[in-house]
Amino acid sequence: MSGFRKSVNNRYIRVAKNSVKISDLTFKDQVMSTVVGVFNLYWDLVSDIEGLKVKQLTLDLNTRQYNDNKRKADLGAIAPIDIIQAEAEMKASQQDVTTAQSQVLNQETILKAYITRSGLDKMSLRQHLSLGTLSWRQCPGRQCPLVHTQVRSMTPPGKMH
Repeated sequence: MSGFRKSVNNRYIRVAKNSVKISDLTFKDQVMSTVVGVFNLYWDLVSDIEGLKVKQLTLDLNTRQYNDNKRKADLGAIAPIDIIQAEAEMKASQQDVTTAQSQVLNQETILKAYITRSGLDKMSLRQHLSLGTLSWRQCPGRQCPLVHTQVRSMTPPGKMH
């Protein structure tokens, strides 16, 4: 009467239960990896937006310097070469702003594609950020609006605990 014991039949049940546990753990691992990926991409986007703000301020200052130098040269207070130097700095700042804008748009597209697979959204992340409906201040210790999960240890780029 070999093969008629309970243990023989229970073997398949144990294997099936172990397979379910493995599937659950694999799913949890995939979810955690996705959430970490979204957080990393989100903070990259925040960093790029902050970098764009800095480059825009630099452009404003260089434009002001160019206008001041132009006015001073018209009055004869400085040499005309100073106007050329200020104009070159202003043009370089304009190029930096354009590069930073494209970097922000690129990072936004990458994040959207990661979240939605299609990258299509009714309201862009940039609009959320500019409207203040999505910022790093909303995430620490609260529900993160991106993935609706509790976040405790997140810090914005450049900030340390």
